[in-house]
Amino acid sequence: MDIDTIRGRVRNGKYLLKSHVIRHALKEGFDRSNVQQVILKGKIVESYPEEQRVLICGKTTLLGNVSIYTSSASMSTRCGWTS
Repeated sequence: MDIDTIRGRVRNGKYLLKSHVIRHALKEGFDRSNVQQVILKGKIVESYPEEQRVLICGKTTLLGNVSIYTSSASMSTRCGWTS
C-alpha cells in the first residue's frame, strides 16, 4: 500500500488503531493525534509486503509548540492492511 492511500484513509477516518498501539503511544507520551500527524506528514521507511504493513516515520508536535522528528528510536507508526 502506498503512502497516499494510507493518508487518504486516515483523513477519511477509515482506519483503526489497535489497543496495543494506544497503550504504547500513551506510555511514550504520545496520543492519537501524534500518530495521525506522523502518518500524514511522514514517509514510509520500511515496507513489509508479505506482512501487509509499512513503517512510517515523521515529525509530530508535542505540547502545542515542541516539534520532534520521530524515528525508530522514539516513535514510529506501523500501518497494516487487509485485502
